[in-house]
Amino acid sequence: MQIPISGAGRDRVARLNLLTHAGDGSGRLFVNDMRGKLYVIINNKASVYMDFKKLVCPGFSDETSQQGFSYFAFHPEFAKNGIFYTAHSEDKNNRIPDFPVTKTIFDSKGNIIESSHHEVIREWKATNSAANTFSGTFREILRIEQPYADHNTGQLSFNPNAKPGNPDYAMLYIALADGGSDGFPVSDTDPLNNGQDLSTPLGKILRIDPFGNNSTNGKYGIPKDNPFVKDISPNISPKKLGEIWAYGLRNPHRFSWDMGGEGKMLIVDVGQAFIEEVNLGVKGANYGWGNREGTWVIDKKMRIFCFHYLKMMRIMVTHILLLNVIMTNQLIGQAIMRWRLLGVIFTGAKRFQN
Repeated sequence: MQIPISGAGRDRVARLNLLTHAGDGSGRLFVNDMRGKLYVIINNKASVYMDFKKLVCPGFSDETSQQGFSYFAFHPEFAKNGIFYTAHSEDKNNRIPDFPVTKTIFDSKGNIIESSHHEVIREWKATNSAANTFSGTFREILRIEQPYADHNTGQLSFNPNAKPGNPDYAMLYIALADGGSDGFPVSDTDPLNNGQDLSTPLGKILRIDPFGNNSTNGKYGIPKDNPFVKDISPNISPKKLGEIWAYGLRNPHRFSWDMGGEGKMLIVDVGQAFIEEVNLGVKGANYGWGNREGTWVIDKKMRIFCFHYLKMMRIMVTHILLLNVIMTNQLIGQAIMRWRLLGVIFTGAKRFQN
């Protein structure tokens, strides 16, 4: 089985990003092509479930390898309500973002530049959840301004271990990268310091209630048990976003929950120079970026990564000369971690406090 070609030349193969099921017991699989289509797979045959790019309207952007129709997630009660969520890149087109970039943006030569684009989260409601072609409605939940073209929205997901009555049931988790850079050297990665800035959603894992309405734009809810909810008062400075569940992440492309054992959350964070991370997801955790990569401190003056405090290290997995580690979808969202640092992969779960 092959998903239809969607590009040209050497890039003609479809840009597939996520393969999953709807949790509705139908046995169907769904996979997205980042160039703008969502496919349904039945009996090893793929057909278009939704022409996402066409429905989004002009402005859909897939100009770079990190832009496009990036992720989708089905609501736990999709079989009943037909609701699912998507993330995509879009030209700004004078639209007003819910989360604008408030800092001056520079390119690698020190010139002031405009922001790149918007990342958009939408909610879709299928008229018939059992149908194999989408028909229904949508609404925009939030829109985030991106300073640079790379490091955009990561995975969307619901905790599969949370059942009705659990506070985490039907809470939507959203991974957001740090907003990227424009070819800065290692010493200037995360040039806007988004990873450590709790007033921006960039470089974070967000947790929202898509059926709520107590957000600033009134289109979603901020769960009362989120770690920074108590700090969102306008009288507290600097401002902290109540949507934030964890922070200090560079590019959390994937995350998942172990559906056995203790049901722990695992977050993959794509590294910059040396370290590829698999972090234990901990409420309110600071994973260190852009002050650290993994458990190594970034010395911005020396432009190197410094080993810092052995007592703070918790190395969970070390594989020498291991070229690839492939975890299963159940455990870590089909993550494939590349080898670096002479083939040593460090996986740390230590969270860091400022």
